[in-house]
Amino acid sequence: MKNTIFYVIAFFCMVSLSSCYTTNSVPYNDYKFSLVDQQGNVKDTGDALTYVDSSIIASFAVGKKDISMVLKNQSPSTIKILWDESLFIKNGNPGKVMHAGVKFTDRNQAQPPSVVPAGTTFDDVIVPTDNVYWREGYYSKYGSSPGGWEKKDLLPSYTSKGDQFGVFMPM
Repeated sequence: MKNTIFYVIAFFCMVSLSSCYTTNSVPYNDYKFSLVDQQGNVKDTGDALTYVDSSIIASFAVGKKDISMVLKNQSPSTIKILWDESLFIKNGNPGKVMHAGVKFTDRNQAQPPSVVPAGTTFDDVIVPTDNVYWREGYYSKYGSSPGGWEKKDLLPSYTSKGDQFGVFMPM
């Protein structure tokens, strides 16, 4: 096996709703997700979407504001997750991601790779940096609300049946 391992996980989820059109906003739990390969073949469906090959086992859980990931390195070599090259792709538009431990103020800065030694398990979350923003506060004699960092929902309530998003994560 080469000293440097390069894996690309193409994580495409198909969002399926109970109907093609609705005038009401759809509750988040009405989404259905599938893990599909780059050719569009469904590999896994359910709450924990799992990708398996000879070197890794990666499970993903799509949350309201982020994607949780558990990666087990089954290879005899160390794996590095290259965060600066990882992308969240929505409607064909790629965007930068951040992960746990990155300050919201530093979300657009360079992120060092995460190192996953052979035989270990690594937990993290994936957040599109475009979804992180500063909410301005307001102050008055009648009430106040301080500003703060917030995350938008990963998927809007008006997503249509068959919409797709993906995570490109080189290792």
